[in-house]
Amino acid sequence: MASISFDCPMLCACISTLSNTSLDDHCSNRMQHEYMTKSNLPVYDLDMLKTKYFETLSCCEEACSADALFVDNAGKGIIIEFKNGHISSKEAFGVLKKAYDSTIVLADLCNFHVSSAREELDFVLVYNKNKNYDESWSGGKRASDEPKRERHFDAIQDQVSKLAKTRIDRFGLKKLEGYLFRNVYTYTESEFEQLFVNVNDVE
Repeated sequence: MASISFDCPMLCACISTLSNTSLDDHCSNRMQHEYMTKSNLPVYDLDMLKTKYFETLSCCEEACSADALFVDNAGKGIIIEFKNGHISSKEAFGVLKKAYDSTIVLADLCNFHVSSAREELDFVLVYNKNKNYDESWSGGKRASDEPKRERHFDAIQDQVSKLAKTRIDRFGLKKLEGYLFRNVYTYTESEFEQLFVNVNDVE
């Protein structure tokens, strides 16, 4: 049984759906806004929570936050971040910061220690596979310190990881596993539907 309780009033006021929290609305053209999943699984909107939380503080600058918190049937929490664009080394660092900041906010509001998060809290990054190959991404230039990613290389990695029954650390998030979170997962949109949405959708 989970020891972390996610029933604090501020968090309970931020109920949303997985679909809504996956919306990529950075484009000014609303017709081009994209959802990374169509799932209506209930989640807590962590962006909304962050805004409410910082309204109670005297800080002049808000922290970052991941997109959603899902609580499974066993009471375990899963923090989810959706990245629809190209993930540069700078963007990957931003994901790390969101993971830290979201955990700090939740720990404060829900009164748990990092040791509890390490045992009960998971982190999931969902990314757009097509926008993270050099030959298919046209949204900008690759920074000089960013390794080139090619389809055939990722395909080989996928096969090796399946044979070895390990998970690939594509964006440097594995360092959080066993330190801040119990498990860290990196999924493409299709993997997320198969390995997360379908598993947790009881309807």
